[in-house]
Amino acid sequence: MRGLKVLPSGRPGRGRLYVNLPDGQAVAWYDRQANRISVLADDHREAVLAVLRPYLSGTVSIGPPPVPTPADRRRLAMPPDADLAPNRPGETLLAELEHGTAGTRSRHRLART
Repeated sequence: MRGLKVLPSGRPGRGRLYVNLPDGQAVAWYDRQANRISVLADDHREAVLAVLRPYLSGTVSIGPPPVPTPADRRRLAMPPDADLAPNRPGETLLAELEHGTAGTRSRHRLART
């Protein structure tokens, strides 16, 4: 297909290259770091590969990134006490102050604020 444009995005040499139709609609992008092409419109697949060919290096995978395995998710998960999404910052220290188990330096530091 004629008229496809390749436009860079992000840091030079590290970001993505977007392939757009003449009206500006994105049909694919090439992630240089992952060396992966994501095609949004399969009817433009061959044209996208042809227009990106000068920018490709080595073997390129086409499609979405692989889904993380359960082992990957366990490795990336945080312990519940360290995750700030369900826990308020300083909640543990406030509980220690309330029950009198925190050191005197902590009490004085919080009393000054």
